[in-house]
Amino acid sequence: MSACIIAGIGTNVGKTLVSSVLVQALGWDYWKPVQSGELAHKDTDEIRRLIQRSDVVLHEEAYCFNEAMSPHHAAFLDGQQVTLDGLKIPVSHRCLLIELAGGVMVPLREDFLVLDWLKILRFPVILVCRYYLGCINHTLMSVRVLQYAGIPVLGLVFNGEEVSSSREAILAQTGLPVVADIPQLSNIGPESVCESGAMINLKVLQDAGFAPEKF
Repeated sequence: MSACIIAGIGTNVGKTLVSSVLVQALGWDYWKPVQSGELAHKDTDEIRRLIQRSDVVLHEEAYCFNEAMSPHHAAFLDGQQVTLDGLKIPVSHRCLLIELAGGVMVPLREDFLVLDWLKILRFPVILVCRYYLGCINHTLMSVRVLQYAGIPVLGLVFNGEEVSSSREAILAQTGLPVVADIPQLSNIGPESVCESGAMINLKVLQDAGFAPEKF
């Protein structure tokens, strides 16, 4: 089974939107292992709302915590603890897109970061960047941390209204390819998600051994 990680340079950078675009366009399955807060409308529910295809599998979360905060503390408040056994990868017959909670240095437990889990998985990472003041710093730090840990970074997704100076600086410093440029969407819905699939650079994915599923 092949799999790919969707990580963000921080919180609320558009990982779920980007995931929906990739799932819709490429026909990959989807899994959000840890959901903290928003249990009445989870990220998996949002993916289901935004895609127009019924052939992909949206796997159930491994952990759902009530509070919208770091998973290690949200779990503590719910009397739970994230374990490796609990994070068992679901079986998929297509490529599996795994959306992380927050950034790569988020603690799943006090003694176990998202980064520690990624070191075990060794799946390539697509890093989602949103344009805001500080995004250069956050992107470069995330890339360096992943690379230092020996985790392959497949490429970047830029999300939101473009700031060309930030984009150019990030690309010059990282040397990474761009998987997709998702513009600022005035209305986020199934139609705009489907249209955004045209922004994906399929050659980057194919060169890395990934391709759209046949359908």
